[in-house]
Amino acid sequence: MSRRRKGNTLLLKIFGISIAVHIVLVPLLAYFGAFKKIQQRFFEAQLVTIHPETAPPDKRPEVHHSVSKKA
Repeated sequence: MSRRRKGNTLLLKIFGISIAVHIVLVPLLAYFGAFKKIQQRFFEAQLVTIHPETAPPDKRPEVHHSVSKKA
């Protein structure tokens, strides 16, 4: 007793239409600036340059490797 109808492609049609609408609307909304606030909040980059003469010295301790010869 299978209640499933064969050949019912309504779900596939709904998914296809939804994907097509998103493909059209998302770039259209982006063109008109609907995502500007999201871009400013999450993708704001700050560029910091350090000039070599004003750069702080390297504070890592020097590691001396001593080679000892066993006789």
